Amino acid sequence: MGIEQLRAEIDRLDAELMQLLARRAELSLAVHDAKQAAGLPPRDAAREAAILAGARAAARPPLTQEGAEAVM
Repeated sequence: MGIEQLRAEIDRLDAELMQLLARRAELSLAVHDAKQAAGLPPRDAAREAAILAGARAAARPPLTQEGAEAVM
């Protein structure tokens, strides 16, 4: 695969990542609204820790665990 093909694949993945991140943000806002309606605190430290642990566990080289956690 040539450089231009590799770059095109990166561009495609970047667009897909942005769509996924936007959808994740939408869902996060919906969770926030549901918590607010239920009178729950906005942050859940245990849930946040579980998300970060999952990101670290899913990391595969060349993405480091720290890099995966930073994305989340």
